[in-house]
Amino acid sequence: MEKVKITKICQCCDRSFDFFLTVEQINKLYDGKLCIQQILPDLSPGDRELFISGICGECFDKIFLDSGEE
Repeated sequence: MEKVKITKICQCCDRSFDFFLTVEQINKLYDGKLCIQQILPDLSPGDRELFISGICGECFDKIFLDSGEE
């Protein structure tokens, strides 16, 4: 099955990330009927977060896991 290159850019650090998805996966993402874990099970949680919030896993951790430190 042919894959399409999708580039996502983190809204916090401006780094770009390339993913190769099938047209079926892309359609399921936009359909919104399935959880992202079902559509993209091979991606890491950090990579899936980039599709959900536009924030890469590293920035997500810095924002939400480090927020309690002083």
